[in-house]
Amino acid sequence: MHFRWIPVAVLWLCVIPDARAAGQDMSIEDAGQELEEINNKIQKLTKKNLGREGELGKIQLNLQKLDKLIESASVNLNKVIQQIHSTHVRLQKLDDKKAFQAKSIHQHQSRLAEQLRRLHRSSELVRIFGLAKPQSLNQYLINQSHFRYLQKTRSQKIAEIHQQQRHLQQTEQAFTTELKHFERLSRQAKRKKAKLAKEKNHREKMANKLLEGLKASKKEIASLDANRKQLNELIEKLRFVNAHPKDKDEPSSFGTLQGKLKWPVKGTITKTSSAPGVTIHTDEGLDVRAVSGGRVVFADWMRGFGLLIIIDHGKGYMSLYGNNQSLYKKSGDWAEPGAVISTTGRSGGKKEPGLYFEIRKNAKPKDPRNWCKS
Repeated sequence: MHFRWIPVAVLWLCVIPDARAAGQDMSIEDAGQELEEINNKIQKLTKKNLGREGELGKIQLNLQKLDKLIESASVNLNKVIQQIHSTHVRLQKLDDKKAFQAKSIHQHQSRLAEQLRRLHRSSELVRIFGLAKPQSLNQYLINQSHFRYLQKTRSQKIAEIHQQQRHLQQTEQAFTTELKHFERLSRQAKRKKAKLAKEKNHREKMANKLLEGLKASKKEIASLDANRKQLNELIEKLRFVNAHPKDKDEPSSFGTLQGKLKWPVKGTITKTSSAPGVTIHTDEGLDVRAVSGGRVVFADWMRGFGLLIIIDHGKGYMSLYGNNQSLYKKSGDWAEPGAVISTTGRSGGKKEPGLYFEIRKNAKPKDPRNWCKS
């Protein structure tokens, strides 16, 4: 069980011996002071939230600009990547063309070499065997002229191909320079995009931090607002108690009952260091009885306690009964010793049924195990 918070105004009721004496006004004033403090806290938190919302608006505008810049950088990067791809394709075509021309040169050179061999062989035959007939000489001369023509033609063709190769090399150099330029642009675009993405990530973290702060602050404001509402209701109840006619004598001997009180309900008793009172584990819907006579000063739901009854026993003593299923007394009622004031339950968020029970003296908790008989 977690520590249970009780408004200061409620604790005043157990400090003041007579809830209808002049001291009653003091408890109302104290509740009013606490209410004012809560209002001030709410105002400060609200003002702080306005500043956070303004800052969040600026960050969201920056994020919008960053998104557009990242979009532009992505478009530019894609264009550069396409240009790089296009340049690679053109370079590949140049390589294919160069390979084809190299093959053509090789073919022309091979044929030229073959023609030269034939020309040389025919010259040797004429020199060795001579020419028997004039027509053979004429044919030889014709062949010689034809071979020289073919040789000249193929040499010119080879020269043209070499010229084309030089042009292709120049084009390749231009494409290579262009490719390096595009690759440099690509690196620059990637760095710019990465920088923008990093800035966006930083801004998003700032925005998330502000949103978390706003969420926590709004939650705190809601909690304070609930406390404010509860205090307003409590002040009205205190005024009611103050105006309620005294119909019975207030007890004054509660302090002499230490170790003699009966437990408000039977069950298994546990106590943790985080809670000033004890929890009595029992079935749901069992009768809860006042451990001693006194005036009911609080009977309503309270955060952390669920449905709660507080009884003022006089001389600064009070008893608290929390996590009830139902309440049978209201503020201002008198509770006789052993009177049924409520039934056990699990209100206030308890998982298991039972009763939370405290005894206090001048707002300071006392261990109920020292007051009630086992």
